[in-house]
Amino acid sequence: MKVMRKQLTLRTSNIPIMNLRKEFEEYLELLKSDDFRETLFDLSKYPVHVPSMAWDGMPHDLLTLMLQRSILGLEAYVSAAVSYELELKGDLSEQVRGGIDNPCTLNRKLVVAIYDKLPEFVSVENKLSVYNQSLFQELQKFYKNLRNPIFHGNQVESSSETYEQVVLCFELLADIYGWIDTWYRAFPTRYKGTKPLSR
Repeated sequence: MKVMRKQLTLRTSNIPIMNLRKEFEEYLELLKSDDFRETLFDLSKYPVHVPSMAWDGMPHDLLTLMLQRSILGLEAYVSAAVSYELELKGDLSEQVRGGIDNPCTLNRKLVVAIYDKLPEFVSVENKLSVYNQSLFQELQKFYKNLRNPIFHGNQVESSSETYEQVVLCFELLADIYGWIDTWYRAFPTRYKGTKPLSR
């Protein structure tokens, strides 16, 4: 006999976007630390301490988790920044709110929906592809080759060479935060990355 499950009513609330930014910047600082790298690959020094947790698993699992959390945090940050800017301007319509709540309705490619279509609600000039085409293309490759795979059953490989690549991924994400800071200045980054190409 099949038992019917009661409707799940787990309630959620928004994560303060400053917390998302802070966690990312703490991860970036850790990854650039020689001490953290040494500890991460020396299992005798475990658990590894990262913001809000002590990790006792494999190094590549932690690097994957840090990337996943940072990517999701950035995606949420863009949505929140757009919402905030539109509320300030008094332009937050129900139709726009629907796009912010579900960016996938704006374009079937998530990278286009989040980094071009969402900021376009504030201004066409805010689109990442307008601000810096090469950075946008780099992010598109990142989504295809890493972001999408690690959210669909893959993880970063277990090797010391992988570590350097993860640092480069975090620097790319920091450059995206730098772009957001050009049109949403509530929480400026401590990382100064890629400068915009001249338009």
